[in-house]
Amino acid sequence: MGPEPPHPAIGRGAVVSWLRARSTPSPCRSGPPWRGSPKRRSRQVGAFAAAVALALGASACAARVSGIGAPESPCFRSLPAASLAVHRHGRFAGVRFLSVAELASALRSSRTAPATRLPPALAHRADQICAVAYRGAYEPSSVKAAWPSTVPGARLAVVIVRQRDSVVLVTILLTRPPIGFSRTFPAIGRTPALR
Repeated sequence: MGPEPPHPAIGRGAVVSWLRARSTPSPCRSGPPWRGSPKRRSRQVGAFAAAVALALGASACAARVSGIGAPESPCFRSLPAASLAVHRHGRFAGVRFLSVAELASALRSSRTAPATRLPPALAHRADQICAVAYRGAYEPSSVKAAWPSTVPGARLAVVIVRQRDSVVLVTILLTRPPIGFSRTFPAIGRTPALR
């Protein structure tokens, strides 16, 4: 600790010397933590830099794995509606957040589009939507709001859900996807196989 405080009966000189002794830093707390030779300091700075780089790298990987902040995050609420649209049949294949205009452009430029005209449900081009894809064997009668209604034996059902209110607009039946899908929520979007 420090020196004992002087007794009140001791003179002013003893109090001043006691205050000086108390104000000098202790050898345990004086100076920077990397005291010593320049070689030792460079090792300590290098170890600190490596620890910071490791922490930043680990945090970047954690954010990537969790899906938080991904462009498809707004589609999290749309997954239950999409699963019900295919009657919980098939296997989750991915999700994509986009606008109706982007989907229409992808369907028009794709060779896999089932028809040349878009369904009337996709008339509002400014709407933000979630395209949720499921793989399986689908007939137009086995999904909600099928488009086109004449495609037999489709292997892919892309459920288009309006993002703001989770309303299923249309379920597009395809053989191959016209757009890329992200597997942001693979464990949550999986539907159990019907037996």
